[in-house]
Amino acid sequence: LRSKDEKFWKDLLDTWVVGAPVGEIVMRPSKALVKARAAQETKGVELRRAALGKKGLKTCKVSLEAALAANAPKALPTRADGSIALAPVPAASSIPTLPVTVRMLTMPRSLTLRSAGAGEGVGVGVPQTASASASASASA
Repeated sequence: LRSKDEKFWKDLLDTWVVGAPVGEIVMRPSKALVKARAAQETKGVELRRAALGKKGLKTCKVSLEAALAANAPKALPTRADGSIALAPVPAASSIPTLPVTVRMLTMPRSLTLRSAGAGEGVGVGVPQTASASASASASA
């Protein structure tokens, strides 16, 4: 990839970023659907409780407690002084770097838009100074 020229990268960006098709999905919440799903969830929980019975619920509770205990966060390793023992961090000088070329692009101070057939340009982008405004109004 380092051997690819600038045209390759511009074409790549144009194909996959700038010129890529874009879609948008607009979703609006439904209060009626929220209420219906909440009622359905409540009914489902009641049906599962009835199907499990008291014995099944106790079994589920024991399984849940065992899973919580097995997955409880472990204490971080500490040193004798009570501080947390972290992994060693390498020196910044030991991290390899990639060669980088920097180019500064400059924008023109103003752009001129020309309407078809009008022959006069309209300055865009940079506000005119007082002297430039005065000379522009004097010439008009």
